[in-house]
Amino acid sequence: MGKTLLLGGAMLLATSAMAQDAPEALYVVGAFTNWETPDYGGGIPLYDYNGDGSYTGTIQVDANQAEFKIFTSREGNWNDPSTYFGCAYGLDNVVWRDRPLEIICNNEGQSNIQILNWAGGPMDLIVTNVGEGNWSVEVLGYEQPEYPGYDPVYTLCMGFSDPVYSPDGFNTYRPMTRTGFQTFEDNYYFTGDGESPLMVNFWSGKIPDRYFYGPEKADEALTPELGVVQTFKGVPDCNNFWKTPENWAGGRMKVTADLNTMEFTFEKIEDCIYLIGSPQGWDINSDAMKLPETGGMGNYEATFTMTEDSPIFRFYNQLGDWETGSWGSQVDDVPIDLPLDGAETTTDWVWGKGSWQLHGVEGCSLTFKVNYYNRTVIIINNDYDDTTGINAVNVDENNAIYFDLMGRRIAEPKKGIYLRQSNGNVTKILR
Repeated sequence: MGKTLLLGGAMLLATSAMAQDAPEALYVVGAFTNWETPDYGGGIPLYDYNGDGSYTGTIQVDANQAEFKIFTSREGNWNDPSTYFGCAYGLDNVVWRDRPLEIICNNEGQSNIQILNWAGGPMDLIVTNVGEGNWSVEVLGYEQPEYPGYDPVYTLCMGFSDPVYSPDGFNTYRPMTRTGFQTFEDNYYFTGDGESPLMVNFWSGKIPDRYFYGPEKADEALTPELGVVQTFKGVPDCNNFWKTPENWAGGRMKVTADLNTMEFTFEKIEDCIYLIGSPQGWDINSDAMKLPETGGMGNYEATFTMTEDSPIFRFYNQLGDWETGSWGSQVDDVPIDLPLDGAETTTDWVWGKGSWQLHGVEGCSLTFKVNYYNRTVIIINNDYDDTTGINAVNVDENNAIYFDLMGRRIAEPKKGIYLRQSNGNVTKILR
């Protein structure tokens, strides 16, 4: 604990000048407290027992629940960021039994303080005000695994040859998403030319000190097929490649890398998303309304004819599970109205189950353009007439009833603008 004593002593000078402003206690709010804030009676208090500006406490934290922020006031709440602090985005934090973690946090670092691979057990916290709005957060876990003697890989890249973007065979790369301790995943569209193979390996570190992972035998056969999972054993310190057939035509693959077991998994998946909602009967197992990916850059597009006046819908990137992969209007499962008064409208999507609802589009041909990276949804009404501002949709003239703009029924419309009622729908028309 020599480090802790030095830390507390060093902070004494920095905090003595502001002792009168020191909070009575700090409050830890996280996954292990259901994120309940102090103003609602939540949060686990840390106290400055020695009066030196260092707040300490021990918290029992279950496995994989070590994610939290720290509030500086009992009245703190999420609407006032000045009353809580976190760390900078993208910090990879690991606590070993014999290696405490220390990070600097502040009100501007709003990311959660997340301890990767926390094995469960008591967590000792020492939080010290170091001045200028910064707080030192020291985390100790005496029941965590011992330091294995090597630095874990924080960033893993998938290296690959791309016949379109690197025709000379230069190895391009894509950073993968961390999913756990030494585990990574990606869902990537590979461009193919139908003639060249795709060669894939993995590497960590920075150029020129990259550390490669690949097959023990060079050019081990990678044969991507839709829905078929291929798992390979890799070896470290190796720049060999996995290699597809010569006539690789491209496609989207889900790729996972587990550096704990040195297993690398490839699965070709369908490169599309799905419109799920009232137009297709709210069937999560139905793939009747696909939006194929165009160009492999996260753009999905398709055109559908609406069979009802006020369709409700959202998008999914996979089928079979209502809780997974939903792209919606908001997080909560509540629909919002989306005006489609003209030829085109644009809205944003989030990871959530909120739906969109259109109105007055029965019989209209609508083109949906969804972008993954920009998080946008564009809807184009192909039946909208720019010159009249009226939807040009087919109706049953035998059952149509006409009204003027004053609401008076018209037996036979002549030249002008009228309201036409057909099959329970009312639309503006120009004669």
